[in-house]
Amino acid sequence: MHDLDTGLDKAVEFLLAHQDADGAWRENFNLRAGYSGSWTTGYVGIRLRRAQDRIHDVVPALKAATAWLSSQQQEDGGWDYNHNYRRNDSDSTGHAAVLINRVAGVHHDRAAQRLLDFQREDGGIASFDGCDADDSWGCSHPDVTPIAVQALMTASQPDMAVVRRALAYLATYPRSASLWPSYWWTTPLYSTLFAVELLTEHAYPYDSTGVLEAAMAVEDRSTFHLALRARLLKLLGDNRSAEADVSELLTRQLHDGGWDAEPIMRVTEQDAMLSPSGHQLRGRLEFDRRRLFTTATVLDALVSVSGTTDT
Repeated sequence: MHDLDTGLDKAVEFLLAHQDADGAWRENFNLRAGYSGSWTTGYVGIRLRRAQDRIHDVVPALKAATAWLSSQQQEDGGWDYNHNYRRNDSDSTGHAAVLINRVAGVHHDRAAQRLLDFQREDGGIASFDGCDADDSWGCSHPDVTPIAVQALMTASQPDMAVVRRALAYLATYPRSASLWPSYWWTTPLYSTLFAVELLTEHAYPYDSTGVLEAAMAVEDRSTFHLALRARLLKLLGDNRSAEADVSELLTRQLHDGGWDAEPIMRVTEQDAMLSPSGHQLRGRLEFDRRRLFTTATVLDALVSVSGTTDT
């Protein structure tokens, strides 16, 4: 098992080694649309950005990633999954806009304006717009709303009425055992971590004790789940449990610095509606074949526990 510092350094080396020559990180979830581009680049880049103060050699990689993302923005202000699937989604748009803002300080008024199209009457953000009423891909999703709100805040003059509606959606969402369900992911801790992070950032009240107890009670020992939980527990102030999860994650690190891929994403069927538990969702489960999502998520947990987190 590596110590924390070594494990963190090797995780960064793994991600840097898997950046493509054009600056993108591309993940293979075995989807018909092909490899993801903007979404994965934003997700991985945001996690590396958190480690920037500690690991200075990530700066060139982040600059290359933001340059590539900037070249991929569509005329309407959004980003799409890849060049084969030219349909904007809020997850890709949110992650791309947030990374560019954090690395280059660019205000994304066009991206923020495009994201308004994804907000639903309940205040939440859908993954896709222009969907039929019975298409759940066009309903509000707790797992994409937080990153979309962060992207809305990158505008030069954020529309705070829109932001407040999204925060209220998250804060009042009917939940099972205090956890937010995930529409696209196998664990509720994906939605829960980013909802808690966003609500905390905006000083919006929620039941932190209930969330902490529920997170500890989930019987899931997958690497992706443990990484999300470690960062969530750190955010909630349970440092000892967070460190225990990180210690377990370090025992699973492979020689190349990454972690084994497991089924983490659900390709949810479009007629499957989200409930407080998320248990009724149907769809095939897929794993990240290049191990970028899993490794970036574990890196986030390691950085959080190491106390070197940057925003």
